[in-house]
Amino acid sequence: DPYSLRRQMYGIVEIIIRNNILLSLSSLVDISLNILNQNGIKFDFNKTKTEIDNFLIQRMRQYFLAKEKDYDVLDAVLINKVENLIDVKEKIEAVSALKNSEQIEDLLTPFNRCKNLSKPEAGIEVDENILVETEEKDLYSKALKTEKLLDDFIDKMDYESGLKVLVELRPPIDLFFDKVLVMAEDEKIRSNRLALLNKIVSIYQKVADFSKIVVGSPRL
Repeated sequence: DPYSLRRQMYGIVEIIIRNNILLSLSSLVDISLNILNQNGIKFDFNKTKTEIDNFLIQRMRQYFLAKEKDYDVLDAVLINKVENLIDVKEKIEAVSALKNSEQIEDLLTPFNRCKNLSKPEAGIEVDENILVETEEKDLYSKALKTEKLLDDFIDKMDYESGLKVLVELRPPIDLFFDKVLVMAEDEKIRSNRLALLNKIVSIYQKVADFSKIVVGSPRL
C-alpha cells in the first residue's frame, strides 16, 4: 500500500461510522471525481467510480471484521448497493442479533425455500387474477403488506423491526408450500407462482441475501 490508500479509506469509513455521519457515499465520490475533472485530470469517470465503490466495500468489510462481525453477515448485507454507511451498520447489527437468536430459523427456512425454487426469468410481477388457491392468495396479500411495513422501517433504519415482520412471513410461506404445487402443469399458473416466490425473495433481499447466512459460523 505505497500510497496508504487502504489505510486512508479505512480511516474514512471509521470517521463516518464513529461520528454517525449520514451522507450519500455516491454523491461524495461524484463530488471528488468532478473536482479532478475540473482540474484537467483525464480518466474514465464510470470505470473509476466503480473501482472506488468496490474498494470502499473491501475496506468496509475489513472494518466490520475488526469489530468482530461474522463474515457471512457481512457477505449477506454487502451484496446490496452501499449508499449510506450508517444504514449498513444498522443492518449488520440487526442481522447479527437475529442470527444469534432462536428466531433465525424462522427467517432462514422460509427464505431459502422460496429462493431454492425461484426462477429469476419469471420476474416479480404477480397477476393476482390467476392466483387460484386460497394459500397463494393469502401469501401474496401478506407479502404486499410485509413489503410496505418493511419499506417504512428501512426508511427509519429500524432493521430490528424490519426483521421481525420478515419472520412473520414464515407461517403463510410454510402453508403455501404445504398446500400449493408450484410447478403446476398450466404454464401461466406455474409462471405466476414462480413470480410470487421471486417477489418474496426480493422483499427479503431489501435487507440482505440470507442464503449467505451460516448458523453457527465463526468470524473470519
